Amino acid sequence: MKSTHSTINEIKSAILGLTLCISTGLLITSCQKEEWQQQQSDTNSSPRSNFNQQAKESPAMAFTSIKIDHIAAMSLLPDYSIIINSNGTAIYEGRRNVRVKGIVELRITDKELWYINSVCMRTSFFQLKGGESNVPDMPSVETTYIIWKRQFTLSDYNGQPEELASFRSKIESALNLSKLINTSTYIAHPKAD
Repeated sequence: MKSTHSTINEIKSAILGLTLCISTGLLITSCQKEEWQQQQSDTNSSPRSNFNQQAKESPAMAFTSIKIDHIAAMSLLPDYSIIINSNGTAIYEGRRNVRVKGIVELRITDKELWYINSVCMRTSFFQLKGGESNVPDMPSVETTYIIWKRQFTLSDYNGQPEELASFRSKIESALNLSKLINTSTYIAHPKAD
């Protein structure tokens, strides 16, 4: 017999899954309608609606914030973190082995925000598995995904597990973090042999 606590957790997971599915459908429908309206317009006098404004007003965002924390440990790999917020802002903190040290506030473009949101919608982050390392002080990347009040943190080591590393790599690539990181030593998504 299942405990009440596990039943409640299953119900919460089911509700979150259903909410994300409905939000995804609404976002896709909204985007298709906007594209159709844009194609039907024979003049460019009306500006295309601003995705950032829609995202702020709409519950369709698939994330509240995402934090990606590269922990270099004792290595010479870049040591930094980036926090991406669904309101179109990001905060980068370079600690060591990076081109830009310190805190930099970034503004996420509409296109970048749309892409990051679509990556989140295509990825079931709460179903991903984190990696494990038996090596002390091994460099790792911790990815924390927050939606509403639900938070989940997973770690990947040397690009493994691949699905988790691919998720955070796509997000970092969309933000073009190479301008802040020393690209000669930075490997966004190393391939395992």
